[in-house]
Amino acid sequence: MTCPAAFFDLDGTLLRKPSCESRFFFFLYQKKYLGLAQISAGLRFYFRWFSQFGRDTGRKNKAFYSGLSTQQLEDLGRQWVGDNLARLIQTEIANHIETCKLGGYTLVLMTGAPDFIAAPVAQALGMDTFIATECVVEDGFYTALPPRQHPLAEEKLLLAEAWCNKNNVELKKCTAYGDSHQDYALLREVSRPYAINPDRRMKKLAANAKWPIITT
Repeated sequence: MTCPAAFFDLDGTLLRKPSCESRFFFFLYQKKYLGLAQISAGLRFYFRWFSQFGRDTGRKNKAFYSGLSTQQLEDLGRQWVGDNLARLIQTEIANHIETCKLGGYTLVLMTGAPDFIAAPVAQALGMDTFIATECVVEDGFYTALPPRQHPLAEEKLLLAEAWCNKNNVELKKCTAYGDSHQDYALLREVSRPYAINPDRRMKKLAANAKWPIITT
């Protein structure tokens, strides 16, 4: 087995809330990249998919990117991250990145944010790789379909397991950082879990499991 990994959640863990995607949405709206077509697609998504996704429908909804090109969003993602990351990063948690790096860990950003946001964040923070939401693309343009990959709850654990198997890493020897009860499935499977500014449910789970709880 190779060196273990450190999995870092993004929103609420490395970055202050509200989520980077909600901030990015407002950025796109201000720049007039979100028109009636995108907003209508986002609203229709709720009606089409609520029966399947329930309370997670909002997190699964990437339909408001439909019609935008992959190149556009990659460029805009880099611009937004470059302009905003420094003021949103939680320094105390970012210091854990350096600690893990010195400890020989492979640094993995694992987030439900889209890959065009995760990629520049991971690069800016000196992380080795990222696992993020991957939207459905046709002919270079995003569609209104649910994402084909979305690290959330149990899917986050499955993706971490798949990454570990591919890279000859033992998940049980890894560490992970998360703020939400949606991160619990992953955190319970690693040797060094950290609850960061946990929501009420995660706080209770972390306290019962006697995990370190960090508030910033």
